Amino acid sequence: MFYLEVLSYPLYELLFFFVIYAFLGWILEIIYAYYSHGYFINRGFLNGPFCPIYGFGALSLVLFLDNFKDNIILLFILGTIFTSVIEYVTAVVLEKAFNTTWWDYTDNAFNIKGRICLSFSLIWGGVSVFLIKFVQPYVKALVSNLTYPVSKILFYMFFFYLVIDFILTLKSLIDLNHILSELYNLSKEMLSNKYFKDIKTKISKTNIPYLNEAKSKYNSLMETLTPNHKRLLEAFPTMKFKGVTNFISDIRDKIFSLIKD
Repeated sequence: MFYLEVLSYPLYELLFFFVIYAFLGWILEIIYAYYSHGYFINRGFLNGPFCPIYGFGALSLVLFLDNFKDNIILLFILGTIFTSVIEYVTAVVLEKAFNTTWWDYTDNAFNIKGRICLSFSLIWGGVSVFLIKFVQPYVKALVSNLTYPVSKILFYMFFFYLVIDFILTLKSLIDLNHILSELYNLSKEMLSNKYFKDIKTKISKTNIPYLNEAKSKYNSLMETLTPNHKRLLEAFPTMKFKGVTNFISDIRDKIFSLIKD
């Protein structure tokens, strides 16, 4: 596997390119998050310090647009189109696979279904030029200067680490979807019950057991959230879960406003 080639690139070089750019993307994301929120947030999709979309995006640019590096205007146009397609397809895949919207550009002008928008597409076009013209030559030189034993050890180390991290992240997302589905079912049950038709409903002897049961179910479900679940929810505050988001934001208030500790 180490010696395989993809579009004339050795597989180990492509993996190193992916790791480097995924890490650089992670750094950009945490800087942006710190600037926006004022504190550190691990913005990586994976548990480790990597943002796969940056790794795959940069890898695609290197594979398909490196030949246009001497024509900056064409490189910018193709980079804008290419990265926009990657971002759009990634958004669709995540939505279909996990019923989840990870980012939303609905409030940005000239957006397409909130998945991409003109302003960010142009930014990524500029980043594409900068990456191909100025960053990739240094990255390629760095990878090329690795000696054989070192490169082989690093290749398998990163390969197995990324595979394990991907598996753990996918399991975490599947579990999170299950928890949110349970919360959704609980919220539907609550909203269909006569005691929740009016948030000002008075506590009575007849509905206290039901409210205690609802509160207990909520607490039990929330206790099943792992640190990684909480990290993902914090890292992607605009993330929306299809059919669930509108209910989860209200469910805790409904329970705890009707029955006090």
